[in-house]
Amino acid sequence: MHTRARPLSQLIGVSSFLLLWVLVVCMTSAQPYWRDASEFVLTAFSLDIPHPTGFPLYGMLSNLFTFFPFGEVVFRVNLFSSFLALLLAFLGFKIVDRLVPLSTLKLQVAVFLSILATLLGSSAFLRQSITAEVYLLYACGMFSISYCLLSYERTEDVRWLFTSAFVAGLSIAIHAASVLFVLLLVPLMFGARRKIVLRHFGVLAFVGILGSLLYLYLPLRGLTSPPLDTGSVDSVERFWRYISLARDRALRPEVLQHVVGLGSSSPIDFVGLFFRDLSRLVKEVGFVAAPLATCGLVLLLKRTPFAGVLVVLGAGSSLFFFSGWQADPWLPAIAWSACLVALLSCSLVERKFGFLWIAVLVAWNGYQLWTLSDPQSEIRRLRDFSLPEQSVRTKLEGLSFGAVFVVEPSWFIARYLQVVEGVRPDVLLVYNPSLFFPAYFRKTKLVFGDVLFESARNEETNPEAASFTGLKSLLQVALEAKHEVYFEPVTVLNGPLRKLLEITPSGIARFAPTPDLTTPVPRGLLDDISSLDDIHQRDLFLDTLSQTEASVGGVADLLLHQERYEQAVDLLSELCGKNAPYRCSRVSLNNLAVTFLRSGRNRECAQLLIPMLSKSSFQDPVLLANSKSCFARLTPEERTQIEDEFAELGFHSRLGGEK
Repeated sequence: MHTRARPLSQLIGVSSFLLLWVLVVCMTSAQPYWRDASEFVLTAFSLDIPHPTGFPLYGMLSNLFTFFPFGEVVFRVNLFSSFLALLLAFLGFKIVDRLVPLSTLKLQVAVFLSILATLLGSSAFLRQSITAEVYLLYACGMFSISYCLLSYERTEDVRWLFTSAFVAGLSIAIHAASVLFVLLLVPLMFGARRKIVLRHFGVLAFVGILGSLLYLYLPLRGLTSPPLDTGSVDSVERFWRYISLARDRALRPEVLQHVVGLGSSSPIDFVGLFFRDLSRLVKEVGFVAAPLATCGLVLLLKRTPFAGVLVVLGAGSSLFFFSGWQADPWLPAIAWSACLVALLSCSLVERKFGFLWIAVLVAWNGYQLWTLSDPQSEIRRLRDFSLPEQSVRTKLEGLSFGAVFVVEPSWFIARYLQVVEGVRPDVLLVYNPSLFFPAYFRKTKLVFGDVLFESARNEETNPEAASFTGLKSLLQVALEAKHEVYFEPVTVLNGPLRKLLEITPSGIARFAPTPDLTTPVPRGLLDDISSLDDIHQRDLFLDTLSQTEASVGGVADLLLHQERYEQAVDLLSELCGKNAPYRCSRVSLNNLAVTFLRSGRNRECAQLLIPMLSKSSFQDPVLLANSKSCFARLTPEERTQIEDEFAELGFHSRLGGEK
């Protein structure tokens, strides 16, 4: 029988979780951040439609927090994330309570301290708690389903089963990854409660579909032409393209290669990727919490096999769906680890010297809080991190009055600064993909005095190929209205416009019939690159590097098209570093190698690429082709020197030559 906790215990429990929320709120950021964070702030602010698959429930719930009468809009939306962090910890507490009734204050304290210490030790949990993202709500949805199923197993009240089906439908409206978890639950429930599930299958399916109907909000909202509306889901066909990830499958297949293991070329590769992800999860959870969670899982499987399998399915589905990703989407696995540590703690505190374990938990939490108090900790640096806003604000302020700015990497932050903060309202912002891929993005509408520009939505036979019709029309209308046009350099633009773009000091390009091709390397980009040296937190550095690479790569590609090879080499060398180990991605290193080739610096090209021809790199056809080109252009003397320098790598056979 489940013993009800005393009022004093309930008061202490509620107070503890409120203190946790206060702690997270104090760390909450008031600055827009890279990646999807600024997009989700805009989604919350104007009930807009973000990238696929839309996340309608996140947009609706986060919008409520924008009505708070204090703080900047970005702080209010980030406050929603801090609330979700509290909710996830509370759901974990209630799940443990369902498994091991927490009838004493000692058990409640042990569980709270265990969950708190494990979650505070995860940088992914802390990062998601103070910035706008959907993964905390995704984890909360999974935990809500699990709590309902565990409640049904405990009480056999069929209402819990119906509730779990409805919450499952809502979870699908949070993130597409929830579909995998829900599908895995079907055979689990059939195996555990076959007769009950078969008897109520029709009602369960109806209730689940009812919850998922929240997705209909997207086309209804699309009909009102919201300001962002990334997917423009205003027809049945476009709605299906949107929720089926047709856009990403067509335009960003490399992203989907890291979803449910699709990028693995063989079962061996997939197993290797799984174990790499598992080792990264252990590192993320912590080398103290990971073995404790493993012991907790063994204990749970022994005591309650159904609950143990539920935990494995929940944690495993997030790892499997987001295989090869960074740790942020693995929040369900991280939170399940916290619950397992708490379950083990319940067993330990009931023993003779259980008070010693309480003391260990207190010390563990003290260490985590002491780590967070360090001004150089990642969470403190992230809270005060203003580089994203400063970088994009500099670009906007460098534009002429009434300019048209065609932008992609900085689009969401620029849109946030303009729509929410009121920065440069005179600038006409245009989302680059909306011009080139009209089948997947909303139409561009701009007003030039008395002239309305509206890009055509020509559903072309090959929607994956970039269409320049919209760009030509935009340039014609803008120039006739005497508006200057600026671009954030990207590969799709640089080739066709290479003789018409002039690079400005802030790192953007101005459309000019007779451009000045002698401008120096943009000072703004060099400042962004130099700022990387001041970031010592790994994830913060990687996020900033990724965004900086997008900006630097676009400008370097434009310099390459304009045959300004030395400047392209200087810019990419500044980004990647002069010597190994290089800090940039393989894509940037390949681009640097191409600039070496174009400028005739073949030996430097070979010295850069040949060490990268490891066993895994050999599968990269671009890397292999560039390496062959570098090696083929070496003089006999240079080739001998390179062979002697890298003889131990055995690279010669990989390039198709004979020693």
